[in-house]
Amino acid sequence: MVPRDYQSRARDRIAEEWQKVRATLAVMATGLGKTYLATMIAEDRIDMGSTLFLCHRQELVWQTVNTFAKALGEAPEVEMGKYHAVLGRFNGKASPVIVSTVQTQYSGMAGKGRMSKFDPKKISTIVVDEAHHYVSPSFLRVVRYYTIGNPRAKVLGITATPDRRDKLAMGKLFDSVAIEYGIREGIDDGWLVPIDQYTGILTHMDLSNVGQVAGDLNPEQLAEVMEQKKNLFGMAEQVLARVGDRKTLIFASSVKHAELLAAILNDRAKSRVAEYVHAETPEAERADILKRFYARQFQFLCNVGICTEGFNDEGIEVVVCGRPTTSRALYTQMAGRGTRTLPGVVDQWDNADDRRVAIAESAKPNLELIDFVGNAGRHKLVTGVDILGGRYDEETIRRVKEAGEGRAVDITAELEAEWAAVQAERRAEAEIEAARLAQVRIDHQCLFEEVDPFSHARGTAGRGRKTITASRNDPATEAQKRWLASRAPRGTNLAELTIGQAGAMMSEIKRRSRLNLCSIGQAKVLRSKGLPDEVPRDTARVWMDRIARAGWSVPAEVRNEAALYAQTKEGR
Repeated sequence: MVPRDYQSRARDRIAEEWQKVRATLAVMATGLGKTYLATMIAEDRIDMGSTLFLCHRQELVWQTVNTFAKALGEAPEVEMGKYHAVLGRFNGKASPVIVSTVQTQYSGMAGKGRMSKFDPKKISTIVVDEAHHYVSPSFLRVVRYYTIGNPRAKVLGITATPDRRDKLAMGKLFDSVAIEYGIREGIDDGWLVPIDQYTGILTHMDLSNVGQVAGDLNPEQLAEVMEQKKNLFGMAEQVLARVGDRKTLIFASSVKHAELLAAILNDRAKSRVAEYVHAETPEAERADILKRFYARQFQFLCNVGICTEGFNDEGIEVVVCGRPTTSRALYTQMAGRGTRTLPGVVDQWDNADDRRVAIAESAKPNLELIDFVGNAGRHKLVTGVDILGGRYDEETIRRVKEAGEGRAVDITAELEAEWAAVQAERRAEAEIEAARLAQVRIDHQCLFEEVDPFSHARGTAGRGRKTITASRNDPATEAQKRWLASRAPRGTNLAELTIGQAGAMMSEIKRRSRLNLCSIGQAKVLRSKGLPDEVPRDTARVWMDRIARAGWSVPAEVRNEAALYAQTKEGR
């Protein structure tokens, strides 16, 4: 195993940080080799004492053991369950590597935890995997046992998602961030596959009444929505229509959701193409299912909270987010399950261009994310556009998300194109504003005072003002027309607009976008049907879909919802 350039850079930055602080973070996207980075650190410090690698789930222990064995030529010791590590010899030197779960460390031994069997002075390095979990008192207790017992010990946290859903600060343990190398950088540099996104529309997926818990959608209320029959069948049908024979990992909202979705997929495919796993699946059965999925013995794996972290399968070509979320961290973890390249595709190339070409010509040229939208209500759901759009403004991200509904898009290309369009519009707006200010100056110069020579006889003030200007009635400028070309309601004759009319239309379009209200065109249709026209965009889309399916007459359910909406708005 040969270090990649960013791994070598991370190794150097970690060493520099440890000159200043005790505990530092390495933030690297899923699939970029965080565990291999840890083996490099362990090898560097092998003469200083043992390295303790802490996992938060037992499934991750054996993956870690395998990575260390490949990198260092000998498997590390394991402290977990029936396995007991002994501070012995490793590669001929008295500095073993120990892999353990953090739960093992603080459990047993009459409340002292199995960590009490180890002498902290012999542990020089503590590596904490999925470091965002280490804000809990029990996890912190383990790390502090070793660092307090050995003031010279250093701590390295590795994670792909340092931002926690509950917003608790990781500064309780970590003093600095040594390196950040995210999913977009990994794609741009040719280490990860590019991402396409397909957004399917589920007209019956209504999240408007789902609350929030710890920064994300309430899981019980979310499950109630996603387990509805129409949403289950809608998801299954769109997934089967999209993926072909590609290997697909599905994130479900609940155990029941996963079970029903797998059953529907099997029924529709007329064969056993899907399995499901969750936290309560017996350990041996779960291991068998994951092993068979890795070997492509079935196509769809529906999971609940099992494959979010530490599940490494380079063959995954499609990730389905059947668990809508407002958490960027959680969505990034889900998407990251499919961003790895196939083995042997990129590491022989020295530059990003060659690596990207190699990926494009491989059997896995990209990852497709499949999301589903309906009525999100007040929630701002995270999609692949959010995790790749860090360098773009909110307006660009919003437009790409809206434009992608119901179709597949190359996220990176769409972001670049929409960003260019936004910049062009802003330049046009600047031109309009400059022209307006120029006209104001002209108008100001044209102001004159009319003096009535007989005003004193009438007892009036004697002075009146008159503004000579016709600028708002002039034809709309070319910049205004360009801005409105893709935004004005269908049927608008831009050639007939005046500057004033165009300006008013632009202001109204911006106002509706800012407040997440339906478009002018949607408002016009709703108004013509006697419905409220100041409603959220998602609500308008659902109503109009129902109206269209009813032959453009308004169904009773829409009228009832509209009446309830109007009453609620008046009440506020």
